[in-house]
Amino acid sequence: LLRMGKLQKVLNAVANRFTSVYVWTVLQVGRGLVVILCINHYLALAWLAIGLYFGETRSWIVDAAQDQTHFAEQYASAFQWSLSQFLPATTDVHPTNALERVFAIFIVLVAFGVLSSFITGITSTVSALRSLKDSRKVQEAKIRQFFNERAMPADLLVACMSAYNAKGHKTERVPESDVAILQHLPEVLKMRVHRAMFLRIVRGFGWMPQPDGDAEKNFILKVCHLAMREGSSHHSDDIFLPSETCSSAIVITMGHPSYTSGTTLQTSAMRASATRVKSDESRNTSMRASVSKRSSRKSYVGLGIRAGDSLCEACLWADWWYQGHLVSEGITYYANLDAGRFAGLVTENSGSLYEYMRTFGILFIRHVEAQIRDGTASDLPTNPGVIHDLAERAGSF
Repeated sequence: LLRMGKLQKVLNAVANRFTSVYVWTVLQVGRGLVVILCINHYLALAWLAIGLYFGETRSWIVDAAQDQTHFAEQYASAFQWSLSQFLPATTDVHPTNALERVFAIFIVLVAFGVLSSFITGITSTVSALRSLKDSRKVQEAKIRQFFNERAMPADLLVACMSAYNAKGHKTERVPESDVAILQHLPEVLKMRVHRAMFLRIVRGFGWMPQPDGDAEKNFILKVCHLAMREGSSHHSDDIFLPSETCSSAIVITMGHPSYTSGTTLQTSAMRASATRVKSDESRNTSMRASVSKRSSRKSYVGLGIRAGDSLCEACLWADWWYQGHLVSEGITYYANLDAGRFAGLVTENSGSLYEYMRTFGILFIRHVEAQIRDGTASDLPTNPGVIHDLAERAGSF
């Protein structure tokens, strides 16, 4: 019994290593089969021992003419008999004395409980998978009823259904907010989850300090935990529109959205408060700039954005308005770095980390102002070489 309990834990651990719900389902069914086979192995050994050592004048081994056969054949017959008690299968082995009949009754009762539990587990697992598909069918039935009750044209229904199918619900990621288990985790575990989700993205920012010391490591961990959030958009959805207020930098993690620049730069009163320092009077003396509206001389139409590109980084260091239109081509996944929370985390620090981030912010905003004067400012990623140069200059102060 102790070994069976340990086997259950091991099989559960193996199944939980797979994140795909379909692979997990198959492994759950396989786990039940392995447990049944292991139970039958021990019952077969017990049945074989009864036939070999406890039969007085007659036993199932003698009755099956296997008393002179090899142990492997005897075990195979015992295992087949044991398995036939769990399933509607036939066997030529049967009990021949009182002890064997009592043991056979015991096995039937065990089989009843084990098999019932196994079938119930499979049923619940399959039902859970079916409910995922049924929710989609319910929505399709509702929209058909909606059109039918209002005598609306069928071609419009087809168009709506096509748009709905193009959303790609079958491949949509499960949002973190929909996973109740994650919402009830201890804060330490939540930090580990967010670190696993966002660490690679956060360290992908060319200006992010290297985690050489404890201050830098804690800062990056807090950014992952408190300032990063996931987002997604379906085909033809607007991720952002020109002239709207930008409150977070965006890093594309999957998909290929399309970017088109706006007609004017909505940057009147762009206040370049490096890292938005507002915690005390001495830190509130950061550079502020006011830039007049000016037409953009460089335009982008349908420019493809790749996974790994970061957009709108200027909002982390200054008040920023979207300069163009980003639309999803197919399903797009991205991570948001909230500007307000990022600024708060920066101002919590003091010493070299704060001075580095503040200095980089000032240098970066000067670079953006130069782009505005040249008519080349946009929400697009800044040249990595420029970011590397500004980061080195900020680190040297």
